[in-house]
Amino acid sequence: MTKNIPPSSYIFPAILCLVVIVFAQTAPDALCRWLFQAADAYPVMHTVLLVLFICLPLLWLVFSKEWKSADIPTRVLLVGTAIYLVSTAYDILYSRNGTILFLCCVGIFFLYKRKVYKPTLLIYLFIAYFVLHAVSLLWADDVPFGLNILTRYLPILTSVAFCFFRLEREHIRRMMLVFFRAMELFIFISLLFWVCANVVLEFNLTDWFVFKKTTLNGAVSYATIYTWTNYLHPTFNAFSCMIAVGFGFFLFGDRKSNITVTWLDLLLIAFGALLLALVTQSRTGFVQIIAVCLSGSVWLLRKHRNIQIAATIVLFIGAVASGILLHDKIALFLNDHTREQLHVTALHAIQERPLLGTGIGGMYAVLESDAIAGELGYEHALKKGLGNPHHQFIGDWMQTGIAGFLLIVWLTLLLFWEAIKRKNFPLFIFLIALFPLMQIEMPFNVLKSTLLVIPFIHLLVQFGMDDTTSIGLRKKR
Repeated sequence: MTKNIPPSSYIFPAILCLVVIVFAQTAPDALCRWLFQAADAYPVMHTVLLVLFICLPLLWLVFSKEWKSADIPTRVLLVGTAIYLVSTAYDILYSRNGTILFLCCVGIFFLYKRKVYKPTLLIYLFIAYFVLHAVSLLWADDVPFGLNILTRYLPILTSVAFCFFRLEREHIRRMMLVFFRAMELFIFISLLFWVCANVVLEFNLTDWFVFKKTTLNGAVSYATIYTWTNYLHPTFNAFSCMIAVGFGFFLFGDRKSNITVTWLDLLLIAFGALLLALVTQSRTGFVQIIAVCLSGSVWLLRKHRNIQIAATIVLFIGAVASGILLHDKIALFLNDHTREQLHVTALHAIQERPLLGTGIGGMYAVLESDAIAGELGYEHALKKGLGNPHHQFIGDWMQTGIAGFLLIVWLTLLLFWEAIKRKNFPLFIFLIALFPLMQIEMPFNVLKSTLLVIPFIHLLVQFGMDDTTSIGLRKKR
């Protein structure tokens, strides 16, 4: 199937690109300072604008063929799902409200359709994962604190909501496009604030390109660039961008649908995501953008096997050569003594309690203990706020014992298996972005990332299914 891309499809990315370039050349000092202070000075206006940014990508839904052909309950579900996905890129407050709206829309859809689908093995495993953490309160040292930590896992229970609907593949493609456009806007605004930061803080654009973790005259780069979002963490912001880049590769190369993005869209979002990863010094984002772009490029060449093999070899040789020539700079950029101490301390705790772990919340007391840090040869424990091992597999073993470790490994392998078995490229490239995140964070232990990861996993799993398939279960004959 050959896609017919109308010239109008290039208007949106062209406008974004032109505005950033012009703004970078002519940014007025007064306007930059006003934008920089607007969030604090005008909180109501700031909230209204964020809601507008979340809702604006819905234009690519309500003017679509899928929208016109859908009945009212399906439209309600599509709107709720779209807002749910887009809201995950912003502050936790918006993510939480988006989740509540989604659940309400699912409820309305169910009241009309009266249809329930058999829970998949994936859903059972996620519920088991939550139950295991809840049960670990029985051996936790600080039950009230453990209950507080358990609230971070509550979004996992929204997995059950995906038993009450099955979106068509074309609807899920439309959701990918809506999120892609939302992140185009997200990256565009972030780049504008990067330009503003240069004007207000009197930097040159080149000052930001340092291949190591540093501050600029005491200013933290990501805190200035992402100040408009109300959520400053560069790792999870980068992850949202990588999801969109992956969707861009899929929609650009997908020949089974007329839902598409242009080469200009793909180029701009990939370059913008890379630029943000560099200037916000997101090491994970830097690794993710390389992995996602390589995977996406190989997938685009799937019909040209010889070119695919040759390109893979060239890229591999280039990666090895870069690793040799830039070894010192790469090592300086990736070296992280903080996470090294967290991992060593966590592995020590696992050796002490390998079967049951510390119980939920217990790992914080261990990692913040000066006494344990001293035993391991460190001068002191790390500051509060870094109280998890920043590694999903190590953290689960530390907190919920061998059962937690085996469960998260099973979940991960099952997702990769389903992506490969069903040739589900959107799920696969999502996992390519998620897996590096699991090596340096605990995405299922952080409320923001749990709200972000859960809906995409289940929606992308649905993309590879039909009404008769169940992930991990044999189809009845």
